[in-house]
Amino acid sequence: MTSTATLVRFILLFLLRSLNPVNPIAIVTAVPLECAPIRRRLAKQGIWRSAQEICSGLAGPVVFPRGWLGGIPVVVACTRAGGRNALWGAEQLLSVWKPRAIIAAGLAAGLAPDIRRADLVVATAVRSGERTLRCWPGPEVEFARYGPLLHSEKVLIDPSEKRALAATGALAVDMESAAVAEVALAAGVPFAAVRAVSDAVDDPLPLDFNRCRTPNGDISPLRVVLRLARQPRALPGLLRFARRCHVATFSLAEFLAAWLPGWASSLPT
Repeated sequence: MTSTATLVRFILLFLLRSLNPVNPIAIVTAVPLECAPIRRRLAKQGIWRSAQEICSGLAGPVVFPRGWLGGIPVVVACTRAGGRNALWGAEQLLSVWKPRAIIAAGLAAGLAPDIRRADLVVATAVRSGERTLRCWPGPEVEFARYGPLLHSEKVLIDPSEKRALAATGALAVDMESAAVAEVALAAGVPFAAVRAVSDAVDDPLPLDFNRCRTPNGDISPLRVVLRLARQPRALPGLLRFARRCHVATFSLAEFLAAWLPGWASSLPT
């Protein structure tokens, strides 16, 4: 029975892809907070209606919803936090959907002193250790800052950590863009990173989210609750931070829908 179901699923996916030969643009996010506003803006048309793929990832099942964003066909992945999960998700997107470009999208911490909460950053490059991974930023647009992103293996909790990294000249820092960039560039696929700033350089985070991470790098909601039980005074700050993140991810989704058509038209043919 399982073999029959697998065969039927394979045939249906083959037919879907045959009827829709256009390669989508892939958008890689880390957590549902980043993915949900983008997913809500997907216009479902034609053969793309309700089409999605589910794969078993490092931290559990990963859903790849498809649709149109700003009139451009896209497939979205929510891979879970951390470079390992982002790398796996990007590899799956390349293998299954053969996208013509990949975008890493989500939240980032601000590093430059003039970067404010909810600012939008389009990366010109992603720096990871000694490596500089070039991006395809496309034509510059208003309401976004353009400059390098920095990779971090951990969540930066204290402002002193961010101030120390500000000397690199990077505008912001995140944990997934470098992994996605490596996969895209190794495959010869254009790559971009677009980030909304959740916390400015002088903003401390209300909890040490590094203590809430699982062995695979994801941030566990249960561990956040347990940590909060030990630090109840952190609750007001956590709620304020959550509201800021929601505002930032909403702005990110709105920006992507407006920015994507111009960026897609600049891609090499």
